[in-house]
Amino acid sequence: MAHPLDPLSVEDVNLVCDFVKKDIFPAKGFILYTKDVIANKSDQPFAKFITVNLHEPKKELVLNFKQGDTWDRQALIILFYVRPVESTENISSDKPRYGAIECIVSTGTQNESDTSLFSWEELPGVNPNICEDEFGRVEELVMANEEFRAAMEKRGLTDPSMWMAEPWSCGYFEKPESGRIVRAQTWVRMDHPKDNGYAHPVDGLVAVVDLVEDRVIRIEEHHDEIRPVPKESCNYGSDFQEKFRDSVKPLDILQPEGVSFNINGNLIEWEKWSFRVGWNMREGLTLHHICYNDNGNVRPIFYRLAISEMVVPYGSPSTLHSRKNAFDLGEYGLGMLSNSLQLGCDCLGEIRYFHGYGINSAGEARKLPNVVCLHEEDFGVLWKHMDWRFGDSYVESRRSRRFVISMFTTVGNYEYGFYYYFYQDGTIEVEVKHSGIVNTSADTDSRYSTPVGNGDNLTAQMHQHFYSLRIDPIVDGVNNQVVEVNARAEDDDKNPYKNAFIAEETVLKTELQAQRDINAETARHWKIESSEAKNRFGKPTAWKIVPHRNCFPYAKHDSWLMRRATFLRHHLWVTPFVDDFHELYPAGYYPYQSNGTLDNGLAAISSTDRDVYGKDIVVWYTFGMHHIVRPEDFPVMPMEYLRVSLKPNGFFDKNPALDIPATCSKTSRGCAAE
Repeated sequence: MAHPLDPLSVEDVNLVCDFVKKDIFPAKGFILYTKDVIANKSDQPFAKFITVNLHEPKKELVLNFKQGDTWDRQALIILFYVRPVESTENISSDKPRYGAIECIVSTGTQNESDTSLFSWEELPGVNPNICEDEFGRVEELVMANEEFRAAMEKRGLTDPSMWMAEPWSCGYFEKPESGRIVRAQTWVRMDHPKDNGYAHPVDGLVAVVDLVEDRVIRIEEHHDEIRPVPKESCNYGSDFQEKFRDSVKPLDILQPEGVSFNINGNLIEWEKWSFRVGWNMREGLTLHHICYNDNGNVRPIFYRLAISEMVVPYGSPSTLHSRKNAFDLGEYGLGMLSNSLQLGCDCLGEIRYFHGYGINSAGEARKLPNVVCLHEEDFGVLWKHMDWRFGDSYVESRRSRRFVISMFTTVGNYEYGFYYYFYQDGTIEVEVKHSGIVNTSADTDSRYSTPVGNGDNLTAQMHQHFYSLRIDPIVDGVNNQVVEVNARAEDDDKNPYKNAFIAEETVLKTELQAQRDINAETARHWKIESSEAKNRFGKPTAWKIVPHRNCFPYAKHDSWLMRRATFLRHHLWVTPFVDDFHELYPAGYYPYQSNGTLDNGLAAISSTDRDVYGKDIVVWYTFGMHHIVRPEDFPVMPMEYLRVSLKPNGFFDKNPALDIPATCSKTSRGCAAE
């Protein structure tokens, strides 16, 4: 059955892109971007497609939706445009000839297909994220550049087929770049087409590409950072392994009676949980309208849950490497770069998949198969107790099972897995898994890097990974509030035995008051409370944010990174809900080459200190990890885990998993150890 939150299909995307190309471009005076358009110096403005996603309908419509209702289904299309120089002679210098276009196209209702333009807004000087085929175009332009080729050959690297030009977003620094700028850093493969090129960085050499001009605008050689290219290979692929261990026996996951979850379109029902799966080119996997069936009462918990931004700042002060601080959602796109998952390897057991889609700059869509994986897995003991008075004759134990929905994405050298776990006791866990290849350099300054690989001058730099989890709560209703809980020792006059401690609660009533940080010393956590519902103890029903591993950024507060990624300033933010797609992202909708002052990032949208008590709110949780690279992280990194838990706290009157039946696996076998 159709639902307003169903993601766009490949057919939907091709429909709206064809409509824009055939009807809207001519009406607006644009032509479609091609390489020939630039080569022939067209006198018409041209545009390319960057992303096409569902323009999510209003929250009120979704929460009140019933099967049979009709609604206007819309697609949000982000374009990048360029006007020829001749057509901009009379335009003021503060209005660049390039920018983004926000185009919303209606595809009609479910009963009547009627594609039409809903809105069109040009944003001069604004850069949307890099699109898929721009990655390839950057490398193509760099490899053909004579100055770059000469710089490589000067280093004794003479085979262009082995060169790697890795496109990096240029960020924003003291000398801002005009145009659509990509900085291509360089590596090289040595003696095999599948050789690990990240073992051979070409330090000190950067090709700077302007995708407005569609050309390399300069080659930078940072002479104080030019170092010998590490020659020793260090490979990870199967083709390079001389011997595999023979101790690993098969481990199969079997569910002979089938899975315990149901899929109806994009609606998932498992145990007492229900939610909808979303997918878009920027965030990739998103979850919507998460509810729990509490003995027949379907109770809402979260309206939308997604990783909304991530940034990876590096810690080297060098001119070349200090620019590494990519915003992987806003400058690239997790959905666009998502992997097709492999059965039995990425996903083990009885698996179900959802597909995604990608588009090229010509607005041509293709299916991305198996980008979202769904399955169940055993998770040890859920709860257990033995009454010692009865001994083994009275033992109650239950196995825990969890539902897993996940995706993987490859952003250059790194792999990221985004996992959402649903548990039978009401817990939701969000986990990020990190693998791939650490970013390398030939800089041997051990203050900022770790030696890795087989040679003498290959290192991997210290860096951090930060994520913003956007939580749109509807805990037993739309109106919620956030309460901070801190533990402390009891006052001396009430603590005669010096052992007492208490938990103090503070209601966070405004946006500025709700800008908070983790504190392990007070076991700090936060509760998202219903403003309306109470439990049997007279307390507001609530959901608890449980911090796990986390850290603080080391970039200075006035650095360009911290100006652009203001969400890193605090671990917790609370803002009023605004039904506007521009406020879905904590670093703003367009962080590419942004200086952080024109965006609607978290610091900006919360600066008026609005009321967040008993309102429709959004909670943002920033979590990250500090990565001092180990030698064992190369040539490919064993998985590093980062997670946050969302747990019921007074939402239920008692353990909601008491009704899990006692089971014993019929296929388990055991014997006593000698």
